[in-house]
This record gives sequence, C-alpha cells and structure tokens, in this order.
Amino acid sequence: MKGAADGLLVIVLALAIGLWVFNASKGEVEERPAFVGPSSILTTAKSGNETTGKKWYEYLNLKKIKSDPVPEENRSIYRGLLSITRNNNSVRNSDAGKEFITLSYSANASSSITLTGFALESDVNKLGAFIPNAATELSSTTAGAAPLTLAPGESVVIVTGASPLGISFKETVCTGYLDAEVFVPSLSLMCPDATQSWQSYAAQKNVVDGDCDAEVATIETCEQFDAIPESVGNTCASFIKERLSYDACVATYSAVDGYDLGLWRVYLGLSKELYGNVRDTITLRDNEKKVVDFFSY
Repeated sequence: MKGAADGLLVIVLALAIGLWVFNASKGEVEERPAFVGPSSILTTAKSGNETTGKKWYEYLNLKKIKSDPVPEENRSIYRGLLSITRNNNSVRNSDAGKEFITLSYSANASSSITLTGFALESDVNKLGAFIPNAATELSSTTAGAAPLTLAPGESVVIVTGASPLGISFKETVCTGYLDAEVFVPSLSLMCPDATQSWQSYAAQKNVVDGDCDAEVATIETCEQFDAIPESVGNTCASFIKERLSYDACVATYSAVDGYDLGLWRVYLGLSKELYGNVRDTITLRDNEKKVVDFFSY
C-alpha cells in the first residue's frame, strides 16, 4: 500500500507540473531580467557579474519611455536631458519680476544645446514666451547678447519679468558685485576673497601695509565701495579701486579656472505673470515645437 501511495503522489506531482507549464505557455509572459535591488547590486558588482543589474536598469528605462505621456512623435530629442526643476513656490508669485523656473541640462549630454528660441507655455493662462539671447559677459569691452548655449551640466534661471540690467546674462565669480539683492533669486556671492586678493596685489607691488591688512579683513564677500575710506594709504586705495568692483574683477579673473559658474540668468521681459498661481502645467518646447519637459502642480 505504501508503494502504491508513493506512486500515486509522483503521478499527481507530474500532472501538476505539466499543467503549470501548459498554462504558462498559453499566456504572454513579458521577458524581464531578475530584479536586482540596491543591496544585491553591491553583491553582483563585487562578484564581477554586472550584467543582470545593467539589464534591469535598461528594462526600467524602456518601461519609462513606454509610459511617457508625451506621444513619441511629439517628443523632443532633448527630452530627458533638459528638465524643469520642480519648485511650486517660484512659479506661484504674482509679481513677474519674482516668478521664475529653473532648467537643468544633464551633465551626461554629449554636446551643448542652443536654448534661444525654445518656448515656455502656461496651460491655465494660455500664454507663452520664447527664450531670448543672453550675454556671456557683462562688460563694455565685450559683445552683447547672443544665442544662449548651455553646456552639459549647466543650469538657467528663467524669470518672467524684465532684467534689472536690461539683458540676460551668465553668472561668474564677479557678478556678485552687481547689487545681488536686487535680483530674484539673489545672485551667487562667489566673489574672490578680498584678503587673498590683497595679499596677491601687495606681493606684486612689493609692499607691506598693516593698516590695509586690517581694513581688508573687514570687507565682506562681494562688497563694493562707493567711496574709498580716507583712513587707508595710497596702495590700499589703489587696491580697492583696481580689484573690488565688477569691471576690475572681470579684468583680473576672467581667465582664471572656476570663473564661470555654469548658471545663466534669463529674462522673458513680460509685464505680468506667466504661470497660474494655484495650478498649471508648464511646458517647455524646442524650436520644432516638440515637448522637452512639462511640470504640473
């Protein structure tokens, strides 16, 4: 009896397995690699087997493309490379001069992108505006605005209103001298350190000035002087005039590594707000009117 029971059990198991295989073959099973989670990725990497993890992420990327709400024929070639930063507060300001969005260009992009002529649209207000030219440098000795070209890894703040300077421009270590508080958002305060600048200047002039050492130590980052303090000597006065201003900073540091901050300030020049205060969908389109990115809130 025991032998017969064992034989019956084997038959039942065989039938069950056969039925499962038959049913699986009838349905369409989506091929996808085994899941590799964050913890097991480290294991596969250490063992040298990165194939499964790579295939999984390729699969996820494919699923993302398939689920993209933008029809393929309407997708820009820059979709996934140039994106709108999701910030609800910056687009809900009713003052055009304080309403802004930020675009970021992927550091993984293979080439630069010309942004001039791209358009921003508001679905709620049924308004749109084209991105204008911008200047790479704010100086009387350089050319004016030209097509805005973003390098991989760069960003651009796009303000709806007019520029306090009458032009769109690129931030550098010197733009903090341009009354930073006038701008929304405020300009980056990355001006060269005044003490280090003075030490370099004094070494070039071969001078020692303890009073100027003390004076310069009190200078804040990007601080400018409307008038040179009467208490300083001639060398210190010359230093303040020749180094601590926007034009002087450009003349001294424009060829130094790190001068360019990789951030643009662009102004659409509108007199009223572009985006909805409560809800909206902001769409960025390229020169072919195809969707680069959109942001709903």
